[in-house]
Amino acid sequence: MSLLTWNSTYSVNIVEIDNQHKKLIDLINQLYDAKQAGAADTIIQKVFNELVSYTFTHFNYEESLLRKANYSDLAEHCDIHKSIVERVRNLQKQYNDGSATAINDTLEFMKNWLMKHIAGTDKKYSQELNAAGIR
Repeated sequence: MSLLTWNSTYSVNIVEIDNQHKKLIDLINQLYDAKQAGAADTIIQKVFNELVSYTFTHFNYEESLLRKANYSDLAEHCDIHKSIVERVRNLQKQYNDGSATAINDTLEFMKNWLMKHIAGTDKKYSQELNAAGIR
């Protein structure tokens, strides 16, 4: 059973960004499934590492497109990304330090953030990027 399911309401009308958002959802679901199955710590850590790494990779790609399009809210959007990366890395550290709630906290944070961020913050840039020829 998945924690999150992609649907077209989350589309930002930019194919690669949509694909990356789907990948983030998949990684969140992998972490959820590993936790639900009582997977070994090494498996959970591997998925957690990939989630943190891919979040950073995704943000870098997204920000490169925002710069290319001279997005009007670039600085604010980048600041939001920085705070999210910091939060995810902090949650990972808590997990590595043995926190019993780190995985649940991470899943809750990622679920709420991803859906709100895509549906709200990311949707704001769609028109500007599309107008700049980025699809």
